[in-house]
Amino acid sequence: MEIALDRREIADARRSALNGLRNLITDLPRADRTAIYHQAEPFVLGEQDGSHLDSEMTGTPHPLSWARISFGTASLRGPALELAHLAAELDDEHHWVRENAIALLRTDVPSDVGDAARVLAYLPQQIALSVDPALLITHHNRTVRQAGAFLAVSHAGQHPEPSADSLKTTTTPSAAHWPRSLSFA
Repeated sequence: MEIALDRREIADARRSALNGLRNLITDLPRADRTAIYHQAEPFVLGEQDGSHLDSEMTGTPHPLSWARISFGTASLRGPALELAHLAAELDDEHHWVRENAIALLRTDVPSDVGDAARVLAYLPQQIALSVDPALLITHHNRTVRQAGAFLAVSHAGQHPEPSADSLKTTTTPSAAHWPRSLSFA
């Protein structure tokens, strides 16, 4: 967690540290998981975004720049949310994770949206029941729609089925989104 907390590191290294810790969290004692959960909270809220060389190494390249390395987004919110999800032990912690995952679905960072969708899909059943899959299947992001379908199947009978009209309008891609080989124009 020291590397993830160190703003002198580049965003990609901090993200890798969060992902590595996520892979190890299940083997840690409960006290350590609780401490990591609390350390992950500021990351999820975006309070730990901002790393060394962000302006040079993240985001989109400047249009006049002939060379620029991009390691993706500078946001650490998605990986931290997944870490907090795995570290959460108490219902209050799982509720906090759920609320922040729903909030993260509204961001414009695709990787954070995907991370939030995966967290929503794997919440404990009693916490996930309050997430309406019908709201997820109308999202523009494919991973969020898949999470909605997973929740709908996992908790069949707990939520009303979406109408055929809402499914038709949200899952049928417009011609603008079809690959050029499939469009008729």
